[in-house]
Amino acid sequence: MKTPKLIAAAIIAAGVASTASAQTVINITGATAFRQAAHQAILDSLDAGGRTYGYAGSNIGNASKAMFKGTINSGADEVVVRTSWSGSVAGLRDIIVQSTAVNYWAATASVYAQLTSGGAASVTPASTENITTGNEIAFADNAVENTPYDGSNLEGGPVGVAVFVPVTNNSTHISTNGSTNITTLQLRSVMQAGRVPLQFLTGNSSHATKRLYWTGRQDTSGTRVIYLSEAGVGASTAVQQYRVEPLDSTKTSATAVQLWPTGDTTNRSIIWGSDTAGNGGYASGGALSPVLQRTSTSITEKDASGGTVASGLDAVLLSVISSQEGQDVQNGGGKVLAFNGVYIEPDALPTGISETDKDKIRKGAYTLWSYERLYYRSDISDTVRDFVTALETQVAVSGNIGGNGVAISEMKVSRSSSSDGGSLAIAGLL
Repeated sequence: MKTPKLIAAAIIAAGVASTASAQTVINITGATAFRQAAHQAILDSLDAGGRTYGYAGSNIGNASKAMFKGTINSGADEVVVRTSWSGSVAGLRDIIVQSTAVNYWAATASVYAQLTSGGAASVTPASTENITTGNEIAFADNAVENTPYDGSNLEGGPVGVAVFVPVTNNSTHISTNGSTNITTLQLRSVMQAGRVPLQFLTGNSSHATKRLYWTGRQDTSGTRVIYLSEAGVGASTAVQQYRVEPLDSTKTSATAVQLWPTGDTTNRSIIWGSDTAGNGGYASGGALSPVLQRTSTSITEKDASGGTVASGLDAVLLSVISSQEGQDVQNGGGKVLAFNGVYIEPDALPTGISETDKDKIRKGAYTLWSYERLYYRSDISDTVRDFVTALETQVAVSGNIGGNGVAISEMKVSRSSSSDGGSLAIAGLL
């Protein structure tokens, strides 16, 4: 026969087990371009008391992974929210198809112990886990209609406006930020050709013998969808992109450019079944940004098979990147271009885009932007739905969007929410 003390201990143990089993783990993946806003909105969606969190790297706005632990519904539901940013198109694939694993920090006590109320930077848990069917929420720079996936089981939609900027690498041929302009037609031509004389961009006759190379993202990226759509190329269209050597994250000098080879395990384009020469791209903005901070005064050009085409070239690298990552490029010596005659200073972190530049976006003068969407599966649990409802509200708050872009409520122009690029319509008094 059990003693009263044993009975009490059993009751307490059962209560602890019940609490543990009631904890809901929520996984969020998708676009890297809206990480700053997403992470702040997650924090604000949790009850203020007792929440803890941590993230990879030194800045939560650029963190590739993060974890948040707390409660919702006034303490009624315990949740652990994990983020792992795989790319916009990849994120949609991961919550719709649910066949590709996304790697998150493990939801274990050892990881929770590293989280703090003020946010622990540079967390490096020894334990991670790959999740497939548990991916239910994704941020996306692009519309689900601009992917090969059936989004009929998704809910959600636009929660903000994400801004992108055309950039060149660290080159003296582009003197100051905004001093050089690129038009939609020029952007389209360079993407399709892969390389052109630098004079095509600058108009400077002394640049006729120098070269301009296009580099960019693979097709799991929403950024790629946006720059292809804005230029009128089309999200599924193969382009000519160059990868830059050395193949690491150093920021010193480029030694070579190669027409993107097929079979690049990490960086090949796979969404549209298009692993063709030149069509690969960087898997993340975090991988592309350091490349655009390099100098390129004496490089070798290689074809897709690695053969030398020319050497000793004085060249410039060109791409389009999120405003947040554009600031990193600018801080590292790269240059931000004007787009169709309008320049945006990508002051993404920590203060955000200036009100003057936001007005250019709000009123339609600057068009290199897309709606940021928050998509989620329609079959999520009640607890996850309660969290998503709060998240939708918080991520749309202007103060939370910060350097990621502009609040939809402030926009005076609009676009179709089911497409990317295209013409603008007046949505309010200018």
